Amino acid sequence: MESENTTDAALNAGGSSVYLWEGTHRYRLFLRKPVEVVHGKEYIAEGVYAQKAIEEIGDPDQGKNGYPLPSSCERVVRMAWSGLSFDELDSTASLVRAG
Repeated sequence: MESENTTDAALNAGGSSVYLWEGTHRYRLFLRKPVEVVHGKEYIAEGVYAQKAIEEIGDPDQGKNGYPLPSSCERVVRMAWSGLSFDELDSTASLVRAG
């Protein structure tokens, strides 16, 4: 397990980072609710591939305001973490954008 930081904890319901391996590619999962994961056990994961979703939204400002756009991150966060308050939405979208 890699060292944890406050961003990981904030995006993982206060828990540790969980990774999904697909061949040689590793994807970090951000969990809505805390869950105990046992190394070596198999699990089913479903959710939003945030980077792919952000890329599909595109950049209507053509890089003028940085990338990814805050609005793109907010849209992806709404897809992945529905029901967040406005404050939680803003802070989570900021963490996704910085990540």
